Amino acid sequence: LDVRNYRLFVPTEDGIVHELIASTGEVGWRSEIGGAVSRVPLLTSDAIYLITDNDIVIALDRATGEALWRYRRDAPEGFYVSEHAGLTLVDGRLLAAFTAGVVVSLDPADGALQWERDTSAELEAGPDGTPRFADVDTTPVIIDDLVYVASFAGGMYALELASGTVR
Repeated sequence: LDVRNYRLFVPTEDGIVHELIASTGEVGWRSEIGGAVSRVPLLTSDAIYLITDNDIVIALDRATGEALWRYRRDAPEGFYVSEHAGLTLVDGRLLAAFTAGVVVSLDPADGALQWERDTSAELEAGPDGTPRFADVDTTPVIIDDLVYVASFAGGMYALELASGTVR
């Protein structure tokens, strides 16, 4: 909800984002983004940032709903935990976490990758030989210069905000 400009941005399970004029309910624009969204979008003065349940981060122009850029990670084959991490925007970095256990820092202006950290690299197979769930399903939390995330099987990580290095 953008109270100042009386706009409501509504992502849906069918992969569409609607801009509504809050006072009338009139549709300002409608944009297809290619996947369900179950996390609250991030709003800035000129963009909306969303992460879909199928691991696509997308930036939309607030005025038109046009895609500014997309960043996609492929989910691993097989089963994974159904929850999904949200986005965090801090100090010129858009932080996202994915089903494959990867955490990334993107440039919010153009979606360029600043760094990535694979939290599943040290996971071993389960007792029956099946791979463990690698999902990072927590929205990144920033405290001072550290990014905190939790991997389903890999545990808690503290990453340096500037580089993604494991602290």
